[in-house]
Amino acid sequence: MIKFFINLIHYGYLWLLLIALQGAKYDWMSEIDPSIQPGDIVDDSGDRATVKVMMVTCMVILQTIILGVAQRRHERKLALLLMAVAVVTYCVTR
Repeated sequence: MIKFFINLIHYGYLWLLLIALQGAKYDWMSEIDPSIQPGDIVDDSGDRATVKVMMVTCMVILQTIILGVAQRRHERKLALLLMAVAVVTYCVTR
């Protein structure tokens, strides 16, 4: 049971990071100067997108490993559910 909560904490941390990386890099500028529109600043670096893809990939790989190692049925179901949550969160926050 302890292992279950440790896995859930690690996964929850990665999921919160995924949520934190949504939005644009320069969204804060419109809060300081309202005359600057968020769409006016073009950020073509794609750094956030790369990090988000890497995080989702790590989350899916981690859950696949847990799915393969899990001996109980509810652990397998939870691993599948958490994989689905990661993919859906990524698709929604793109």
